[in-house]
Amino acid sequence: MAGKKKDMNGGKFFNNPFRRKSPDVPLLTNVYLNQIKNLASSYEKIQPRTISVNNLNTKVKSLNKFAESIKNKNGLMPLLDHVKLILIEKIKLSISEFISSRFTWANIEFPELLGQLQEFEKLLNQLKLLDDQFDLSLYNPYKQGFIDRILDKYENYIQSILFGKPNINILQQLYQEVQNYIREYSEFIESITNNKKRNNPIYEIINRLNNISDQISTKISRLSSNIKGYHQSNSMKRIINLLYDTNKYQKGINYNSIFRNLLNKYKNNNDYSLKKISSLAEIRSTIESITRMPNSNNKNILLNDLREKIIQSKKSLGNYSEFQEYERIIIPS
Repeated sequence: MAGKKKDMNGGKFFNNPFRRKSPDVPLLTNVYLNQIKNLASSYEKIQPRTISVNNLNTKVKSLNKFAESIKNKNGLMPLLDHVKLILIEKIKLSISEFISSRFTWANIEFPELLGQLQEFEKLLNQLKLLDDQFDLSLYNPYKQGFIDRILDKYENYIQSILFGKPNINILQQLYQEVQNYIREYSEFIESITNNKKRNNPIYEIINRLNNISDQISTKISRLSSNIKGYHQSNSMKRIINLLYDTNKYQKGINYNSIFRNLLNKYKNNNDYSLKKISSLAEIRSTIESITRMPNSNNKNILLNDLREKIIQSKKSLGNYSEFQEYERIIIPS
């Protein structure tokens, strides 16, 4: 039937406003109207199987920019809403294609997972940009099932190493690999622009990687207990540095905020010392970073390291009320 368009299921989802007369049309400028018609024609030709995610993303940004430029032009927005519906349907079809192909790959390995999830999140974000009421959680079960399969394979790989007879060097390399993944996924989840980020299945990746990391560090600790002196100390220092490195993104945000507050408090005070204020901010941001970690061997390692740092800093920072508070938190009487 003229004036109707089929949706992905063969039904009718909206009327085509370009095929019927509207009392507002004579008021429209030919330039804008032709642009909208051209957009509609261009989006109709999109083939979800072949168009790239980045190409779709460019189209969404371009459309939103165009919508912003004509939002006060009488009669144009209903026509543009029609065009948005076309693009939304094409993106939904692209998501369906993504789910039916890449989310069912049996041979995908863990290192490939992040790239696939980044592509998928871009598609979901495009829907959100075009329709901020769209419920993205509809697609979470697909992500969750895909993530579970890949993580299960990776965990089995880790377990095969742990239950073998690995030496400390192999475990340290494995530990660094896992910590790098934790950092990458932590930065990725922070970059996602949709709301309710903590309900996103991607957080499960970070939780399970933290558990894997804890198992590896426990194994290293047990093996190190039979090694004395330099080698034992060196193994532990490497673990500590990796743990701090993983948390440095959020810790850096906390540090900047804490440092500014301390600077404003002490800049006109006799106790002002840029170096000491920086040390206080470093301790506080470390406390907040460790506090967010789940209870684990990794958390205990960092807590013990922080206790030592606080004891070593007491002589220079002990007069500050903030340091006394940190000491009470970390070294309770």
